Amino acid sequence: MRLLKHLSQEETKSEPIEHALNVRKALAQGNYGRFFKLFRVAPNMGRHLMDIFLAKHRILCLTRLALAYIATNVEVNYLGHLLAFNSPKECEAFLIGLGCKIIIGDDGKRKLLCKESLVALKKAPLKVKESAKTIALTRAAGGAGASTAVFTPISGAITSAGD
Repeated sequence: MRLLKHLSQEETKSEPIEHALNVRKALAQGNYGRFFKLFRVAPNMGRHLMDIFLAKHRILCLTRLALAYIATNVEVNYLGHLLAFNSPKECEAFLIGLGCKIIIGDDGKRKLLCKESLVALKKAPLKVKESAKTIALTRAAGGAGASTAVFTPISGAITSAGD
């Protein structure tokens, strides 16, 4: 915060600093929707810096969403878009790794069972370990028929889930 006071007008108008200030504002307000939008458009190497605490804020956001939608279920596709995942499969793997319950609805869409998943989300550690193997499996999941990495808490193991 002390550094912010010493920035000139010109410096605060630069794209990376303006983006960082907007990220800070979004987190301070608890505005996860804005945070994940800013994650998608991060300039320079900002996205890699935000990756450090991305899983924590995904868990916090999911906890709030599960409380808000406790009487119903939320589509995994919607959550994948909202939480800035690259694909719905990656989102589903993250949810399963946290212990969330997912069903296939009458319409054939995968949905998060909010009420049943809330307990797992509240118990989820806010520090999630992503190893090089997990990242490689996740990137490989982009192709058809590839396995999807399951993000597990630090104490867990890395597993893969088939299509």
